Amino acid sequence: VYMTADRASVMGKYTFENPFDAMDQFLNIMQSRILTNRRRIRDGEPPEYSCSLWDK
Repeated sequence: VYMTADRASVMGKYTFENPFDAMDQFLNIMQSRILTNRRRIRDGEPPEYSCSLWDK
């Protein structure tokens, strides 16, 4: 599972022994991004980018 920033630079690289651990890490990363952007919108800040998961 790779986590990238702007322009696809690698922010983190994870190695897993089985696909279930990889899926768990992926879902944790996604949940973090969703909650962070929902919080930003709630606080009147712009989100990282537009997405139906947090856009009103």
